[in-house]
Amino acid sequence: MEGRILGYLMVMESPYISSADLAEALNASAGSVSMTTRRLVEAGFVRRHAVPGDRSHYFRMESDVWGGWLAGERKFLERMRELMTRGLELGIDDQHARERLVNGRDYMSWVISYHRKMLGDWEAAKAERDARANQETT
Repeated sequence: MEGRILGYLMVMESPYISSADLAEALNASAGSVSMTTRRLVEAGFVRRHAVPGDRSHYFRMESDVWGGWLAGERKFLERMRELMTRGLELGIDDQHARERLVNGRDYMSWVISYHRKMLGDWEAAKAERDARANQETT
């Protein structure tokens, strides 16, 4: 269901769609669409969209969902690093448990630093691509 919803949101012509219209378009149950869009929002692939005066649930994709996903994943890694740090603050005596926590904390820090670099590299790659496209059209 995730793939069906992501695929539909990527190619639809309107900027957003209601969950009811999404369910109808995909011939899916309202519950399935609700559960799946919730997971996709939590993962950072889909955004909720508010329509003033309308209580329906609307969803949309950012034009750069992939860069947004990378930033959202970094938040998860930061939470994991914080959990490892809190575990270390408990003063666990077992050497093996402490080593697992230290490795977990340090791994999360290491991956977070790569996420920052990857996001910066992605922004630079998009800027280069857009500059080339602008040169080709002029």
